[in-house]
Amino acid sequence: KELVAEGSLPALNAALAGLTYQGGPDWYGNDEVAFLVDDQGFSGSGGGQTDAQTLPITVTPVADPVEMECSTWETGEVLQATEDTKMLLPTITFSDPDVQAHPSHTFAQTGLEEGTPSLYQLTITSELGKVRLASTANLTFWVPDPDDETARLKGLSHLPTGSNFPGADPRGGSARRSGSPPQLWWRYLEATGPLEALNAALASALYWPDLNVNSVSAGALDAVTVSVVDLDGSMGAGAGAAAAEGVFRVRIEAVNDAPVLTVPGERYRASVAAGDGLSLAVASAAAAGLSVEEDAPLAIPGVAVRDVDLEEGGGGHAGQLTVELAAE
Repeated sequence: KELVAEGSLPALNAALAGLTYQGGPDWYGNDEVAFLVDDQGFSGSGGGQTDAQTLPITVTPVADPVEMECSTWETGEVLQATEDTKMLLPTITFSDPDVQAHPSHTFAQTGLEEGTPSLYQLTITSELGKVRLASTANLTFWVPDPDDETARLKGLSHLPTGSNFPGADPRGGSARRSGSPPQLWWRYLEATGPLEALNAALASALYWPDLNVNSVSAGALDAVTVSVVDLDGSMGAGAGAAAAEGVFRVRIEAVNDAPVLTVPGERYRASVAAGDGLSLAVASAAAAGLSVEEDAPLAIPGVAVRDVDLEEGGGGHAGQLTVELAAE
């Protein structure tokens, strides 16, 4: 840009003493400021005399935070989910001001060829549920090392293990898995890839509350936290720390799960769950049943009722059930 000023020598020097250079938004590279002074021939013969100087300036890059856009975050809306039911999450879109300002600088960490997309780390956590990505193409996932964490993982069915990721390469307590692994549900997800892959992954991601969990029994809304970090080490000061974060607040509406009755000699349906999802569904009781001598009482062991809603807290319900018995 150009600036022309005219004035007395003291006035011009005073103005130049406070001279400041400001580069364009998110721009970096080599620039120069050209100075030209003209005395306009105010004294003596020979006409106007000039002097010119050029000051080179190098603008070094600084990693700007990745920008995240989601209509839900802009309005502060609380998402409404239903107990035990999958829900489509609002679309999240990522963009990087650094890449937009310098499309040619799309190479990742130092040493990679120019033209390689910059890498970003995506992290998603949920307190009361799980998330499944719409796409896993061109992403690399972190998974626990099953050899180091077998005992801990036994009680955490939501976490993938080495058996879920054949070919995962454990290194120092973690493993990296590239390509398109099976569509898994994650309570904690960590993946790296280019922005295009992250945008595809979150274009239609799904949320699924934990089994039989709702906001009444949990006493809180769920918080699904999404964060992304610019891993590009070639973008100057602050690279690797330019993070952005957003949180979905989810209210999980309770549903009334049917009570489950247990009786002796039950036969179960393979792969069919009971109403509360905690056991297989009963197909029938054993055909032989029980036997007793005429006029003698019969103790019937093993009869019990389970109601997961009451075990969750009942949502303020008094906890009264009705059991009816009938015999011919």
